[in-house]
Amino acid sequence: MKHAAITALWVSVLVYSLISVVAGPTGLGALAVLHHDAQRMAENVAELEARNRDLEARWNALRSDPSSIAVEGRALGYLANGELAVRLPSMAQPDVAYAGRVLLRSEQGAVRPQEARLWALCCGLFAAAVVFLCSLRFSRKTDTHSFGSS
Repeated sequence: MKHAAITALWVSVLVYSLISVVAGPTGLGALAVLHHDAQRMAENVAELEARNRDLEARWNALRSDPSSIAVEGRALGYLANGELAVRLPSMAQPDVAYAGRVLLRSEQGAVRPQEARLWALCCGLFAAAVVFLCSLRFSRKTDTHSFGSS
């Protein structure tokens, strides 16, 4: 019976440790999800930095370049003195402000600690039952052989 209890305890600790390391909230699966999220965020930051550089260049041009100011003014509907406006239906889409993508945190799908403990307990009890039944069977074989030899 002592071997069954020790085996059950050992199996429970082993199963709980394996579940925690592989599928726990801070395990390898969660680490892979966090790594993927960090990669997506780094890509988004690079995209936003490039967009920021483009907008800064456009802003600087609008502050100092007369032709850029004229083009932007005409895009907004302003005309210079003596110009006549003729509107044609346009196929082009208006330039919409873009502030980057919204990145939601990925679902980890990790095993909760309570579930890991329950699985470990079940496996430990199963191991205890197996060891106990094997020891009963072994002791009956030993008793049968010793009884028959007397």
